[in-house]
Amino acid sequence: MGRQKIEIKKIENEDARLVSFSKRRTGLFNKASCLSTLCGADVAVVVFSPAGTPYSFGSPRVDQVLTRFLSGGKEPVEPAIMRQNHVAAVQELSRQCMELESRVEAFQTKRRNWRSVSGRLHRFEMSRTEWVWRSCRGSWTRCGGSRR
Repeated sequence: MGRQKIEIKKIENEDARLVSFSKRRTGLFNKASCLSTLCGADVAVVVFSPAGTPYSFGSPRVDQVLTRFLSGGKEPVEPAIMRQNHVAAVQELSRQCMELESRVEAFQTKRRNWRSVSGRLHRFEMSRTEWVWRSCRGSWTRCGGSRR
């Protein structure tokens, strides 16, 4: 059936309101982080809880984003250099992450193949062991041995 649209109105129950705020705050900060990562945007979010507690999220940092906002969008020279270093570091980490993901996938493929080979080898060893056992039992019988 999917999600249903809920009516947007203030939650009357205070406990439910605090729980909803906590969950939605986390979601809001996750969305802000994604926006910053995917688009390279500077993001600052400041939220006050119903109890009056301030919460903030910033990428790169709240104070840097707010300083830039209050200065009319002008960015000092040093942060521009720092941003280039930050972007280069993020790109390098992304490359390393993709490399590790491909190595994990290759390892999992090898493990699946090994399990397949291991199963066939086990069946082969069992049939070979059974053949040796039958041969020994037949030789024992031919030599005049008796089973007690």
